[in-house]
Amino acid sequence: MSETKDKVRVYLSPKHWQDVNGMREPGESFDDVVGRMVDDLKLKKILSEMDDMIEHGEFVDLKDVPEYQKAIQG
Repeated sequence: MSETKDKVRVYLSPKHWQDVNGMREPGESFDDVVGRMVDDLKLKKILSEMDDMIEHGEFVDLKDVPEYQKAIQG
């Protein structure tokens, strides 16, 4: 299957397009930038949940945290 059939079109407002375009490193595609943004958001969510657990004394094994498992498995 060709790569273009594996892609979808995403519509952005002009401001968001400029923001994402400004985050691109040389040679990066928009897909690369969005992928980094998704990875960063996943990590932020995991760290936030871990902070909540620490704050409330709810210590659990990380293997029992579904978001952690999803993040480490890609």
